[in-house]
Amino acid sequence: MNKKKIVHIGTFGQPQGLKGEIKIIMFVSSFESFKRLQQYLREDGETEWHFVKFRDVGNKLI
Repeated sequence: MNKKKIVHIGTFGQPQGLKGEIKIIMFVSSFESFKRLQQYLREDGETEWHFVKFRDVGNKLI
């Protein structure tokens, strides 16, 4: 069985605003390093997340 190595880089927080944008609490050193990643996977290692846009607010992304 080929198991993927996954690193926890962030956690989803509460929705924000009228559009329901989701806060992401980052566990990486910078906003730029988070944006440069090629894939964002759920903890199951199978489901891939696709983000439309990022916005930096303090130490969190929206």
